[in-house]
Amino acid sequence: MTESIIKVSRNECAGCGVCEAVCPTSAIHMREDEYGCLYPRISQSDCISCGACLKKCPTQSNWLWERQPNKVYAAWNKNSDQRRYAASGGIATAMYQYALERGIKTFGVAYEPGKGAKYIEIKDNGDIARCRNSKYVFSDITPKLPKIKEYLEVGQQVLLIGLPCQLAGVLSLVGGRKDNLILVDIVCHGTCPAAYLNQHIAHIEKKKKHTTTQMFFRDPEYGTNKFVFSLYEHGKGFYNRRVHMDDAYQIGYHKALFYRENCYCCKYAQPRRIGDLTISDFSGLGRCEPVTFDRKSVSCVMASSLRGEHFWEELIGEGKVESHLRPSEEAFAYEKQLRCPSIPHKKRSVFLNTYAASGDFEKSAKKLQFSRQYQVLPPNFPYF
Repeated sequence: MTESIIKVSRNECAGCGVCEAVCPTSAIHMREDEYGCLYPRISQSDCISCGACLKKCPTQSNWLWERQPNKVYAAWNKNSDQRRYAASGGIATAMYQYALERGIKTFGVAYEPGKGAKYIEIKDNGDIARCRNSKYVFSDITPKLPKIKEYLEVGQQVLLIGLPCQLAGVLSLVGGRKDNLILVDIVCHGTCPAAYLNQHIAHIEKKKKHTTTQMFFRDPEYGTNKFVFSLYEHGKGFYNRRVHMDDAYQIGYHKALFYRENCYCCKYAQPRRIGDLTISDFSGLGRCEPVTFDRKSVSCVMASSLRGEHFWEELIGEGKVESHLRPSEEAFAYEKQLRCPSIPHKKRSVFLNTYAASGDFEKSAKKLQFSRQYQVLPPNFPYF
């Protein structure tokens, strides 16, 4: 087993699942460790030491970072309803819509209460709606890797929007960039294990005596730029917290407490990008050049390849998006994740030690003893 995935450290492994997908004897399965993070676990009795897992692991590839964006745009979805319900400017939604209309196979992340965030193949507008808005939690792409590879091998065009570590896994799986593969990476601060969010929501449900049917990290009823974490049961909201209110998950995520270990060493948090296009919030908008349009709900879009530029021009030509060229410095000078990874909070070890001993997210989060602001939203706030 000297040439197996066990050589990859936790500081490197992003849980992309490629090792499981390529193992010829099904000896590898992604399993939770003592901290709730998914890592490959090898059945020694089934492993034949072929080394396929290590050869395809994106941590072993140095050819992935070959391009840096040469054009930066401020952009938004021209469909006002789609823009309202999506994160930032709703660019991913516009891309999904375009792909669906053109017969391009595409995959997005949907959150299913009690089960977590997983990639699904988008086949209709209902699937697009499920994939809108941000999911600040680990999303599992492993089950969809074989289908993505299958589509590419038969010449089907594929659009894949995801975290750069996931896209790197796909590139390693299929043997490099393909003419029929369009990659769009998302600027990421880090991902938390699914177990944390699942436990947290279950705790709230028990306390509030409700069952979650829909969740938002950026609730459109408050404006997606407000980062309000909300839970709904059949259209009626029963829980909502802003970033700095008394919600353990919100506080932990935005303070970089709960991420996977590799997120703090992320080699994708840099100017060179995996994707043909990169999308993110636009925190530096207007810092270098005056803005003549409304800054609310605007995405930053960066093009790193001719394929990416052509795809972007098609979206503009079809009237899907509004796009304005911006100085590159507005993206690279003001978006920290384009320069370096997140820095772990000083109390991270306190949380991890408690969680490893108890497996209880709420108990572990209480150990942190943050000074929290208790604020109440208006009782007559309009819900769905």
